[in-house]
Amino acid sequence: LNAASYVRAGVEKLDAFEVPYAAPTFNELAIRSKGPDASEVLARLADRGIIGGIDLGRFRDDWRKDLLVAVTELHSRENLDQLLAALAA
Repeated sequence: LNAASYVRAGVEKLDAFEVPYAAPTFNELAIRSKGPDASEVLARLADRGIIGGIDLGRFRDDWRKDLLVAVTELHSRENLDQLLAALAA
């Protein structure tokens, strides 16, 4: 799996998040929080030293629970697992 597909598969296993779009991924994917707004999710990730992505609510109010995450081959499997663990916490 490429990095984005790995993160997508991991997010799909989390109760508090979902992948709202079925479109193929390359290096980026949208993740939707079923709880707090994306801005709060990103703040919690930042507290753990993770730059989590972009709060899509900055662009449209109905996207306030969505964040855009970018991962590449420069992110190790350990980095991706840290992101998924932080989202699960």
